[in-house]
Amino acid sequence: MTLIEVFMQELDRLRRDELGSRTDSSAEAIRDYQASVHETQTSISVLQQTSGLLSMEHYQDQVYEADQLEAEVLKVEAELRQVVSEVTQLAQDLGVPPELAAAVLQLYSDHEFLALTEQMSEVAADLATASRQYGAAHPKVRQPKLAYEALQRDALSRVDAMPGLDQERFGRLGLFPDGNNGELLTELVQKESRRAGLDARLTRMREMLVSRRQELLSLAPTAAELQDMQRNFDVAEAIFASAIARAEASRTDLYASYPLAQVLEDPSLPETSSAPMTKLSIAAGIAATLALIIGLGMAWFRHLLLDPALRRYHHVDESG
Repeated sequence: MTLIEVFMQELDRLRRDELGSRTDSSAEAIRDYQASVHETQTSISVLQQTSGLLSMEHYQDQVYEADQLEAEVLKVEAELRQVVSEVTQLAQDLGVPPELAAAVLQLYSDHEFLALTEQMSEVAADLATASRQYGAAHPKVRQPKLAYEALQRDALSRVDAMPGLDQERFGRLGLFPDGNNGELLTELVQKESRRAGLDARLTRMREMLVSRRQELLSLAPTAAELQDMQRNFDVAEAIFASAIARAEASRTDLYASYPLAQVLEDPSLPETSSAPMTKLSIAAGIAATLALIIGLGMAWFRHLLLDPALRRYHHVDESG
């Protein structure tokens, strides 16, 4: 096995170890992120189930609906004021309370009552003619008067048969039929019915609005908490997705820590040996020999120069 093969095998082993270490670390981090995402999602689900609120957008939709309901309440209030004004004016013109208008209109549609009132009108005309010609005790005056009173009693008995009416109230109001009042009574009944409907509708809408406002007020903290939890969930989910992407990228990137090594050029044997160098060795030997000879020569020459001087010095010293 060549050196390059051993080197490559060692690199492969190091890469596998590094990849395993990164995979284990990424798997542990992914499990932690997944647990965080699951925990946040569970908390959101529990809060949604207990509050009935799905999200901040759901809360804002409910606020918008409450605002729309309030605007509708204001609109119905204005419409009710207009109808009340019309009912009051009609009741004053007719002299009939709105609550009795329907009963009076029903009475005016009773054929027997209408026949009696028609006969009363004829007898009243005869009585008026006779009263202008004769005295009150004259038989021609008393007879139509008695007939008129009998017809009036029969007509009032029909009044008692109508719910909400009695002879006393009917007689006090003087509500005997008038051809011009039928349409006005019908209009009064219609407007009173509309007024009652608007009033009932307005009452329900006001109760609904108060209930909705109270509910929104109690849901406001929950909506804020749900928004925060949703934001945390989005962040945790993004981190989880990023961790998975990084794990996948590191799993495929084998050369992150240990780059790919390549042989740029195959090795080749030299044409001549690099050592020993014969010529250089001979030259070095010659140079060393010359240096040794020169050194020995200088030492011998120094001896020749110094010995006579030393002998003269010793001789002078002995003679002195």
